[in-house]
Amino acid sequence: MKKLVPLLVLSLVAVGLTFSVTACEQKKEEEKKEETKKEGEGEPAADEDTAAAENTDTAAEPAADTTTAAAEDTASGGEEEAAEYIKFNIDHHDTSKGPVDGQFTSFELKSAVVDLENLENSTATYAIDVASVETGIPDRDKHLKTPDFFDAPQFSTIAFTIKDIQPEVDGKHKATAEIGIKGLSKDVPIEFAIVEKNDDGSIVVEGSAKLSRSELSVGGAPEASGAADELTLSARLKVMNM
Repeated sequence: MKKLVPLLVLSLVAVGLTFSVTACEQKKEEEKKEETKKEGEGEPAADEDTAAAENTDTAAEPAADTTTAAAEDTASGGEEEAAEYIKFNIDHHDTSKGPVDGQFTSFELKSAVVDLENLENSTATYAIDVASVETGIPDRDKHLKTPDFFDAPQFSTIAFTIKDIQPEVDGKHKATAEIGIKGLSKDVPIEFAIVEKNDDGSIVVEGSAKLSRSELSVGGAPEASGAADELTLSARLKVMNM
């Protein structure tokens, strides 16, 4: 019996050690699983942060584009407002068809005298390129360049001279516009205003005049040409001494 007691004690100790080791191993295994679980949960968060950053970058790009586009539109609008032009407007002989709007896209200042102190001494002459006429309909533009109207092959330019200025206090000055077209010359009254005075001594003027096609031999009778006889010429021009 005395010999059995030590054996029982040793057995109990061995069993206890076995349970202890098993428990430790189980605890370590659980801690490892817990760490793995935490790492697994952390990864999506990193992915979410990355996705959020990418979405933020993507969302920011259109805003930059919009700002750039707005700046370009503003600049474009400014250029349009400051652009020079020579335009005309004429009604159809058949008024139910509405008016025709056109312009000459190419013209050049040939000579000018600008005297703001004595405006009556000022004058300006432009050469208008007949082939640059545009009305928005190519077939009509082509017809306007024929001998039926402007006859661009034989008369490539229209001379346009502002002279005999009569200054007015209200700023709506009167003058004479001498128009040379197809070998003919015609003086017509014109009204204009100085809308800009620049540091380089140049000025920008805007004005308009009424013209008769028949008096300038442009197109036939209204019934034949399909266009009214009277047209309105309007212009915005930059004038400088030269």
